Amino acid sequence: QSAGKSSLLESIVGREFLPRGKGIVTRRPIEIQLHQVIDAEQSWFEFMDKRGEKIFESDEIRKLIEQETDKVAGKNKGISPIAIKVKYFSKDILNLQLIDLPGITKNPVGDQPQDIEQKVLDIVLPFIKNQNSLILAVSKASDDLATSDGLKLARSVDPNGLRTIGVITKLDLMDEGSDILNDLLNQTYPLQLGYVGVIMRGQKDIQKNKTIQDQLKDEKQFFETHKIYKKYSEKMGIGYLVKTLNMNFIQHIKRALPVIRETIISLAQMKEYELKQYGDYDNLESKETKNLLVLTLISKFSNSYKDMLEGRCLDITSKELIGGSRIIYVFNETFRRTIQKMNPFDVLSDDEIRTAIKNANGI
Repeated sequence: QSAGKSSLLESIVGREFLPRGKGIVTRRPIEIQLHQVIDAEQSWFEFMDKRGEKIFESDEIRKLIEQETDKVAGKNKGISPIAIKVKYFSKDILNLQLIDLPGITKNPVGDQPQDIEQKVLDIVLPFIKNQNSLILAVSKASDDLATSDGLKLARSVDPNGLRTIGVITKLDLMDEGSDILNDLLNQTYPLQLGYVGVIMRGQKDIQKNKTIQDQLKDEKQFFETHKIYKKYSEKMGIGYLVKTLNMNFIQHIKRALPVIRETIISLAQMKEYELKQYGDYDNLESKETKNLLVLTLISKFSNSYKDMLEGRCLDITSKELIGGSRIIYVFNETFRRTIQKMNPFDVLSDDEIRTAIKNANGI
């Protein structure tokens, strides 16, 4: 938390559109799909299931995210695992999917449960356990990498560091004369994919309306002129991070493709076998044969359903009631008990009953 994850993602995207504030701001996972449109004259967003509805203003998409967060997670710092989905189309981006996750929180505030840390982990873990994903473990320059919660969590699901890229933020806020060169050179807490240092806008910069583009220029100047980091300036900054992400993502896809291919072939064979159980589907060239197959499947389903109701099902179990016997039990036991417990006069007063009788008599 407070390491600048959302600001980092905004810098990668190149637009300011994520909610800001103190404490835990990202309270639901935000899936950001980036789509490169070469001939796009203007960039735009699409929100949730509003496909085709273009949103051009960053403030509008930010408000929608905040409203959607409040609707599900409440307005008092509550969290939810239900993801918010945003698409962004531009000619200045690469095709990627980024996910902004809640930061690790140890002390509950507002409507957060006492086990808030575990609740956050329950949200984060399903995403980072995905073997087809890359993990951006974001830490502040002032943090000790050896005790970093983010790196510790990443190591728990990626013990060899094959999918984890370390990102160190706020290098410009360190005390004069101090540096974290050993961290950036992957010597303190080694990762296979290494570390990238970045500079982002602070709250004062945002209040002064400093743009992301201006920040990228200042970041470049910072690394190129810093007496310690200038030797490694080509491997620092948001631009290098984006290239690293894209390159590693492509390599990751290449490694995963054989497994994905085998899985697809296996699933296709299983489904073909299941289809053959319903009849000959190889000769479905004419409309008549297709209609005949559909009618045959409906007939088989109807007969199976009838057998289930009448107790002629082949898969009869002794562990629970099924089919018609289950329906009889529900009506004779559950439904009857529920009806008997009801008092029809609980919601009607004597005057209302008297009035209803008079109305029924008519003239």
